[in-house]
Amino acid sequence: MKRFWSRSEVVLILVLYRLPIGIATHGFVVARCPYLAIAYLVLNAWIYIRIRYMVCTRCVYYGERCVLFGGEAAALMFPQREGKWGKKDLQAVGVFWLIMTFAPVLALAWINLLSHLVGFVLACVLFHVIRTKIGCGKCEMRAECPAARLNPRYRTSCPGSQ
Repeated sequence: MKRFWSRSEVVLILVLYRLPIGIATHGFVVARCPYLAIAYLVLNAWIYIRIRYMVCTRCVYYGERCVLFGGEAAALMFPQREGKWGKKDLQAVGVFWLIMTFAPVLALAWINLLSHLVGFVLACVLFHVIRTKIGCGKCEMRAECPAARLNPRYRTSCPGSQ
């Protein structure tokens, strides 16, 4: 029997997911780099959609409530795909998360916005800690999921992660 997340858990994770995005975007606007803010938001939206296709269309939560609104969002955008996640898909997801995390760090450091840089890093850490505690703690896909592999608590249960 699948375990689902409550609405409050989903809302909390979605707010925490958007918090670093908002901090970085605000920093780019404050620094009078609106094109950087727009580029970051567009890139973030594109990556979110790509991850919904690559991962969520093959997840057992496809079409159902998910901690990152992945199952419901994927069902609205893409047909469900059969089979397991491909190695290239999982690697691409890792690269996407690195880009979305480190590109703003580099940009905020380059435009010398220390307060936004610190806020962004703290918000990212908070998001990942809460997401793995709430999200991965209940998820039936954590043994295969690329996000769960980042958490040392679940790493031992992940095939091929040693």
